[in-house]
Amino acid sequence: MSTASGAPALERAIVTPDPARPYVAAALVRIDLRATQLHLVAGTQEPISSVKTARPGSIPAADQRSGALLAAFNGGFKAANGAFGMG
Repeated sequence: MSTASGAPALERAIVTPDPARPYVAAALVRIDLRATQLHLVAGTQEPISSVKTARPGSIPAADQRSGALLAAFNGGFKAANGAFGMG
């Protein structure tokens, strides 16, 4: 997927920051927020909610079929680790 100017909407790089441990790698991703829309979805277990609605933990089928899905990321901070994120 690219922007209107032809630039990539998403780019990635793999960085190995420690020459003594070449097996350690970090993936960096740059997303052009001018060319994309972000959608935040609550996890299946966190944040804890008083509303007892089941959360499926998957990408809605309509979004999968749209042809516009660029990326999906799993994970985040749990409340026990500092209450970061949606809470």
